[in-house]
Amino acid sequence: MSLEQHIIDDIATHLHGAYKEHREVTKVTDDCPQLDVVAAYQIQDQIRARMLEQGDRLIGMKMGLTSRPKMQQMGVNAPIYGFLMDAFAVEDGGQVDTSTLIHPKVEAEIAFVMKHDLLGPGCDEAAVADRSGHAGAVGLERGPAEPGASVTLALLHSDAALLALDK
Repeated sequence: MSLEQHIIDDIATHLHGAYKEHREVTKVTDDCPQLDVVAAYQIQDQIRARMLEQGDRLIGMKMGLTSRPKMQQMGVNAPIYGFLMDAFAVEDGGQVDTSTLIHPKVEAEIAFVMKHDLLGPGCDEAAVADRSGHAGAVGLERGPAEPGASVTLALLHSDAALLALDK
């Protein structure tokens, strides 16, 4: 079941505002328990579009909940994906303004730097290896994604900063 458009719009406005103002939010599913994965991706798409309209640049995508135990803990049956904007990047040697973070934590990341677009069907490990390099990275998470919080909290702006360690 997906949500009515005005509810999706309201949630996107609420979460995007909290992101811009560095405000903590309660679990979206506390107020909207019927939120499903389809609606979560619609909300994410709206927030990404707003950021692009405001001049941010899409620099990559992020996968989350890639292990079976974490998927089970969060109540999903497939990995999730989100977006990375240039506003999240911190250049080598740069500093992170921790006053913009709510409950920060550091998470090791594997980053694939794409040389060419991946096109499917038939996109397999060999195609990824042929079209990408890799870099170590550290994700600095804004705050916790709680079990039962729906994929929305894990998807939307989870990375406050993405620091490339080596290119």
